[in-house]
Amino acid sequence: MKYNKLQKIFILIILLNGLQFAQEPGDLFLADSMDFMTAEEIQSELEGEIEEFDLPWNIEYDVSLYRLEYYTTDPWDNLTIASGVLAVPGGVNQNYPIISFQHGTVLKRTSVASENGFDLISMWLGGRGNVTVIPDFLGLGISQIFHPYMVSRPSATAVVDMIRASKYLCDSLNVSLSGQLFLAGYSEGGYVTMAAHKYIEEELSSELTVTASAPCAGPYDLSSVMLNLMLTPEPYGQPNYLPYTVLAYNDVYSIYSSPAEFFIAPYDSLLPLLFDGTHSAGEVNAVMPDIPLEIFIPDIVTEILNNEDHPLRIKLEENDVYQWVPQAPMTLFHSNEDELVPVQNALNAYEYFIEHGAENVQIYTEDLGSHVEAAGVLLLAAAAWMEEISSLSSHATIITPKIFTLYQNYPNPFNPSTTLKYNLIEKAHLSLTIYDLLGKEINQLVNSIQNPGNKSIVWEGTDSFGRSVSAGVYLYQVRTEEYSATKKIVLLK
Repeated sequence: MKYNKLQKIFILIILLNGLQFAQEPGDLFLADSMDFMTAEEIQSELEGEIEEFDLPWNIEYDVSLYRLEYYTTDPWDNLTIASGVLAVPGGVNQNYPIISFQHGTVLKRTSVASENGFDLISMWLGGRGNVTVIPDFLGLGISQIFHPYMVSRPSATAVVDMIRASKYLCDSLNVSLSGQLFLAGYSEGGYVTMAAHKYIEEELSSELTVTASAPCAGPYDLSSVMLNLMLTPEPYGQPNYLPYTVLAYNDVYSIYSSPAEFFIAPYDSLLPLLFDGTHSAGEVNAVMPDIPLEIFIPDIVTEILNNEDHPLRIKLEENDVYQWVPQAPMTLFHSNEDELVPVQNALNAYEYFIEHGAENVQIYTEDLGSHVEAAGVLLLAAAAWMEEISSLSSHATIITPKIFTLYQNYPNPFNPSTTLKYNLIEKAHLSLTIYDLLGKEINQLVNSIQNPGNKSIVWEGTDSFGRSVSAGVYLYQVRTEEYSATKKIVLLK
């Protein structure tokens, strides 16, 4: 682990001096330099780790990784300390956007970025020129409380306060920010992303402005879609989700006096011990029945099913995160074949948004496999969409020397057609080719000697034989004899 010790000491002195005053949510408690990777190291690591996506990752930034501890509030509004990591790109003097990325469900406190350092997200987003904020969430990392799993308010505040602390550290490091704030996350992270977006727009609009958010595969409709799924007497791939939610809700809302009021033996004594932050989801699943509902006392199941005023149902409804109207652009990403978090969550959220006047909300759903299988493609699609919106999305002005500039297609995502633009600086033989994510050529739109100037061409979502291609994420690449640049493009159906 390589870092500048003088820089670390300097950061700590700044923070300790600042903490002589009363602490507030978002104040930094500690910042520690964790690691550093060059652009070349990140490029090599991504190519080796994500072999199923044969992509030109175009990593152009070195990245410094910092571990942060910061003040936030717990579910009872008490000041507490949480942790996370901040990936800071370097090597180019410019203003960087912030992307806050929210991770999926974990049970062990150590299964987070602040404990494990660089991961694919911090390397990828940081290496693409984004100041990348990755909060651990309450109850994970340094935080010792029970993780408030799928509880909206503490999920949102942990993200917001991590963003505040990260902005303070960037200022201390003289890292210039563009003022743009993006939110993205997958699974539980998709839920937390929407909760944070909602919280910022409803309560913090004078302080923070969301540029865009990309919630992916999140359980936004807890009280209907997810509750009905969990109360179905059928096997479920991650049975730990049910006790995790019930134990978290009891911790926050005191729904029962003893686990024996909800769970049959031996789960009433066994499960609370396994959710102490030291055990993995696999360890919990190993002792759970394939049908999660079987851990409940049958009379409790009947009561929850038949009593709309049951305390658990009421609290789940209070923590649904889709009943509001987003102002900033949002695209919901979800696989139709998601067996753990059904796509109906995204469909219900989208329908509510549109019916209540949302003007900047889109949805991208496609048959992309299971919850786990779809994660990579959906996150790539989300990143492509956010890069289009970002003022720094035209990375070609940085990564493509002199001869041409490749712009992001518009619109993106698109249906049925989109325009691809580039600016050629000098006469050259140029090709513009569409590829799928596996690197297979789909269509070559340009292959000729061209004179200098601004160029554009329309792609109608067809292959080289004129046949419509399926919805999904594609790549378009402009290449001359000396240089090339590639961007992602999302086709909706």
